[in-house]
Amino acid sequence: VTAAAHFAVAHADVVTLTSGAFPGWQFAGWTGACTGPATTCQVTLSQTRNVTANFTQIPASGDGIFADGFEP
Repeated sequence: VTAAAHFAVAHADVVTLTSGAFPGWQFAGWTGACTGPATTCQVTLSQTRNVTANFTQIPASGDGIFADGFEP
């Protein structure tokens, strides 16, 4: 899944980005103008910045039990 955000800010504004994972996924960290595993990141927009939030899929438990009769 890819999402992009575009918004207007003043030069040198500081924005806070917060990661959010869909069910079955977990946040793995930031790359680009933000780095590391913290779920929030602050970026000073003094120039064009690129930030990527990376996610990994949580492995199935393998117990063979499926919710609501759902089987993948």
